[in-house]
Amino acid sequence: MLIINITHPMIFFLLIVCTILIILLAYEVKKSYIVAIPLCTFIVLLIIHVFQMFTIPKEFGSATLTLCIIIDCVFIFFTLISYILVKDVEIKNKKIKVNDRF
Repeated sequence: MLIINITHPMIFFLLIVCTILIILLAYEVKKSYIVAIPLCTFIVLLIIHVFQMFTIPKEFGSATLTLCIIIDCVFIFFTLISYILVKDVEIKNKKIKVNDRF
């Protein structure tokens, strides 16, 4: 069974860079759904890794999968926080535009 290994240093670095760039893009555009894309991706990765943890025999990569699950949880936490912050900026931006009309 194929394990999506995000513990490799190069993959981990690219994952961090892409996530930060997507968060910055969402902050500049002020659209929270852009941050929801990596958030949903990390949730799907977490589900895949948990499923693999229960289906793969212990000697084939239990430590790697455990580390992948921890990394997934950290990324979910940070993208969820950034989603909340971008959503707040988006709501404040809409309130300013609504108040400018009157």
